[in-house]
Amino acid sequence: MRIGFVSDIHSNRAALDAALAELDSYGIDTLYCMGDIVGYGPEPNYCLEVIRERASAVVMGNHDYAVLHLEYAEHFNPYAKAAAQWTAGELSEENLAFLGSLETVQMRDEVTLVHGSLRNGGNFEEYVQEVPQAKKSFEELQTKLVFVGHTHYPEIYLFDPESRQARHTGLYSSGFLFLEEARQYFVNIGSTGQPRDGDARSSCCLYDSEEGTIEIIRVVYDIDDTAQKILAAGLPEFLAQRLYVGR
Repeated sequence: MRIGFVSDIHSNRAALDAALAELDSYGIDTLYCMGDIVGYGPEPNYCLEVIRERASAVVMGNHDYAVLHLEYAEHFNPYAKAAAQWTAGELSEENLAFLGSLETVQMRDEVTLVHGSLRNGGNFEEYVQEVPQAKKSFEELQTKLVFVGHTHYPEIYLFDPESRQARHTGLYSSGFLFLEEARQYFVNIGSTGQPRDGDARSSCCLYDSEEGTIEIIRVVYDIDDTAQKILAAGLPEFLAQRLYVGR
């Protein structure tokens, strides 16, 4: 089976469309999403409708939760808070209901999906950016693979269940990885709609279960289109500017 992954779309229609077109060119059998469909960007309803139609498994991200519970957005930075408040007023009833139905963890086709980490039953707030943090999620992992987003930095960690040791695979930004039979993997696919690793291209991921491979894929998209729509919506200018530098 070939599974495509998107995450942290953040209401960026142009980036989502480009990522899906690229994944479709690989002949994916299904699509999974690790949350943060909304927030920051100008087209939340479109992105939600596409994910509702295309994705067979979706988990909740912290920005998805914030739109449903605006008091949670009080601890966001001013740009994120403003976007959450704006988004809450834009969403259709159907899309709000869809967000409200999302769980924090899902297991499908022998893979686990979560937004941030597996600690405490699925934590959409916790950032995993170092080996010790990844190891805590590995201790909770019941499948070979867990796919996450949240940090907006693509990278992969591996875990040896026998030695109980975790390490970074050395794969950052983009690249191809052959999976080892006796290892478990923590796969952060980065952000489809708002990369922050210095690479402005959209990020998505392909897992081929038959070949035993994972590929983090970067895709060029029309940043001007999204940036102009952010400004037209009256969202903070910073949210448009940051897309050009991938930060």
